[in-house]
Amino acid sequence: MQRSLLALAILTAGTASATPFTGNDTRSNAMGNTGVASAESFAASQFNPALLSAYDDDVDFGLQLPSLRLAIDDGYGFIKAANVTEAFEGTDSDAIVVQINGDVGAGIPSLDDAVTQMTSDASDITDGTFTQTEIDAFNSSNATLNNKINIIQTEMDKLDVAVTDTNESLTTLEDRPIAILGSIGTAIAIPRSGLGLALHLNTGANIGIRANIAETDLTQISNIFSATTGYTTEAQELSQLSTNLSNAASALNQAQSGAADPNNPCAAVNDGSTFQTAFNNFSIAQAKLQAENDGGSVNATICNGGGTTTTSSQSQTGSTNLANYTDANNVYVNGELQASATEGLGEDSTLTVLGANVIELGISAAREVTYLGQTFSVGVTPKLQSIQIFEDTVAFDEFDTIDSSTLSRNTTSVFTGNLDIGVAKNWYNVMKGDVRAGLVVKDIIPQTFESSAGRELHISPKARFGVAHDTRFSTLALDFDLTENEPLGYGVTTRYIGLGGELDAFNWMKIRAGYRNNLSVESSHVITTGLGFTPFGVGLDITGWFSPSSEWEEIIQDAGIATQFSMNW
Repeated sequence: MQRSLLALAILTAGTASATPFTGNDTRSNAMGNTGVASAESFAASQFNPALLSAYDDDVDFGLQLPSLRLAIDDGYGFIKAANVTEAFEGTDSDAIVVQINGDVGAGIPSLDDAVTQMTSDASDITDGTFTQTEIDAFNSSNATLNNKINIIQTEMDKLDVAVTDTNESLTTLEDRPIAILGSIGTAIAIPRSGLGLALHLNTGANIGIRANIAETDLTQISNIFSATTGYTTEAQELSQLSTNLSNAASALNQAQSGAADPNNPCAAVNDGSTFQTAFNNFSIAQAKLQAENDGGSVNATICNGGGTTTTSSQSQTGSTNLANYTDANNVYVNGELQASATEGLGEDSTLTVLGANVIELGISAAREVTYLGQTFSVGVTPKLQSIQIFEDTVAFDEFDTIDSSTLSRNTTSVFTGNLDIGVAKNWYNVMKGDVRAGLVVKDIIPQTFESSAGRELHISPKARFGVAHDTRFSTLALDFDLTENEPLGYGVTTRYIGLGGELDAFNWMKIRAGYRNNLSVESSHVITTGLGFTPFGVGLDITGWFSPSSEWEEIIQDAGIATQFSMNW
């Protein structure tokens, strides 16, 4: 059964512990992704194994079953850049099509028919003898053409801005990878100051997508727009010349009635008269319109004085006219838009999908030690990891044809292991509560893996410091990444600082909120929040986070939801 990669990503995606420092714990995510000094017992193996021997004696057992997390990581703004429909919201390309091709049902003539009608009406007034009815008919057809050209040009101006913005956005997509994240995990913990133990099992993936917009597609879009702009420019020139002829005809009709010889504008008795000047202007305007419509040059008859005449050659504007308009890329040929102009658009652009699915089994152990009179906790988490790396590049129009067989053909499997080490220390009776500090280094062993296409994926050590203040009714925590962490595949480089708090209503309900900032990305601000219902030590937690903004594309740049069922006794 065929599925899109996006659907597969949502079904199997996750944040593996080998990716930037995040955790599956719902409480920690609600508190700004803090946890090195504040995570609950069942989440200690994800944040800091040393916490297993740093809790108070009233915590004997912790269970997480299960934890679910789904998130999107779009810190570089892929969705906003790819949302080209927003750029075209104020445009009406259908209006352009209707004005050019016409709509018989709506009584709208095509641009070609409007030009034909206008030139036909113009021919009725180009012999120097015409009636007001003929002038009115010409003015009406010319007004129809002018209105049509104005609509086309207005929409083309809007499209100009939209196409320019779209091209600028599309050319940056390659530098804006996006990752879809999620996870499912379970953990059990038995915290003890003497020897705390925990076991966790997580499965998840990091699915990253990078768009590669081909220059040929951008060029094709630009060519279509440029050619259409050129076509409407030619139509505008024809419309302007029609307006000039209409004005000249009206002026000639008015001047004729008071002429010394109204039937012969070039007669000597009309020399220097308004009638003779109006006739010359009309003759030139008529020749210019005919030259623009038919192409080439047309001679205008000009009164030269003393009853004599001469000719004035009038040529079309530019090297072409509307009927013969053919642009350099043959988008229009002889005034007709070619179907081939849009053929193959988008075929050269591709999407590269790179993902790593990770199944991790870890056993954590911690104990209290005393050194130089100071008591602190030390913990380790050796872990086994099964990693499947997937990579494929598909054309835009083939994206939905990828199925599970494609995944299996392009998957590289690796079985490996790694180690986390952490320390924690408590200070009691500080500001009416207890203070705990923690330091952890995850994935101590650097590793490099290679996809089937030869792309390297790196797992590097990640260090984080945290501090927390606990009272009977509250927790305040701060975490800070000491290392800058690269994504496993596509995604955003991260160096998080998080601040979060929790209010505890007698172990029955907990309200959480926090703030997280990615120092590796400009203007990365995330608000986190969540609720926990924990009667009798049995908990159901719900968490969500988002980027504060008035635009939805920016709200979801770093956003997600998580939920879990837990027990703490």
